[in-house]
Amino acid sequence: MRTSTESVRLRVVSGNVKCWGVTIPQGEYEGHIDWEFPDDEAEPRMSAVQLIPEKLPELANKPCEVRQYLMSGDIEPVGSN
Repeated sequence: MRTSTESVRLRVVSGNVKCWGVTIPQGEYEGHIDWEFPDDEAEPRMSAVQLIPEKLPELANKPCEVRQYLMSGDIEPVGSN
C-alpha cells in the first residue's frame, strides 16, 4: 500500500468544529489530507485530515484531526496548496 500527504486549504463553515475542546472559528486554514492507495483498489482512501490552526496560540503544536468534520460538511476543502 502506498500513502501520500496533500497540502490543502480548508474552510471551517460551521461553529461545530472543535479541537482539544477549543472551538475553531469559521474561516480558512492550512491543512493536510493523508491518502492511502491500497494495492487491490483503484480508488484512494482518505485516512486522516489535519487542520493547522496557526491563528490560535492555544492550539500551537497540537494535532487537530478533523476528518469527521470534513465528512459531515462542517469543513470543506478550498483547494490544494
